[in-house]
Amino acid sequence: MDRSTTGLYESGVLDGLLGDTLHPGGIELSKRLAEVAQITRNASVLDIASGKGHTASFLCRQYGCKVVGIDSSFNMVAWAQERVEAEKLTHMVQFLAADAENLPFPGCQFDVVICECSFSLFRDKEKAAGEIWRVLRFGGRLALADIFLRREVTPELKAQLNSIPCLAQAQGLTDYLRVLEQAGFQDILVEDHSRELKKIAWEAAISYGSLQGFLTKLTAESGVTLSTQAYLDFVKKGKPGYALIAATKRRV
Repeated sequence: MDRSTTGLYESGVLDGLLGDTLHPGGIELSKRLAEVAQITRNASVLDIASGKGHTASFLCRQYGCKVVGIDSSFNMVAWAQERVEAEKLTHMVQFLAADAENLPFPGCQFDVVICECSFSLFRDKEKAAGEIWRVLRFGGRLALADIFLRREVTPELKAQLNSIPCLAQAQGLTDYLRVLEQAGFQDILVEDHSRELKKIAWEAAISYGSLQGFLTKLTAESGVTLSTQAYLDFVKKGKPGYALIAATKRRV
């Protein structure tokens, strides 16, 4: 994940819409991910792109599992660490700065890997999926939730959305499934949670008076620039949705 991406999330401009979880669906969708991932008390969980540590601390409190959270942002790691220290959870969760495409763990270490609204951000999704498969134990589960595109979008239009990388780097649902299957995952489950993405768009327009108001705020506070027309064209042509995907690492 590049610096422009981390800068957008570190700016805080998205906090009013997404809260501490920094993803559509909030903690309720995190609960659903935990259900399909079959997290238990004795599970060892890797939270990729753990952000401010909201989901990691929730999993520890709710299920009593051990969690390792990684994020490419040193600031996010520091904020997450402060959270678990305040909640007295440091014996159950730890955070470190790391790259999802080069996970700093030995093979077969985790029972569960979760990845919320971040798989779309990885430039080399095939490598990230392979790394996730590598660090999971056999029988382990991956559960991710992310933006997908229902229709093809031209590279030129995607380039205009580079300031919102979760859209610019999103792919079709079939592309995600292909990447996971090629990495070796099986028993793939898909659930459509696109209503959560629509809710975010609606709340953005309400909170800032209009879509243009939100984009102006985004530009002012995060330093990114974005054309309203380019965004509208992207949404019209790509018809983005939001999906939960779960899969299992089986022995071949």
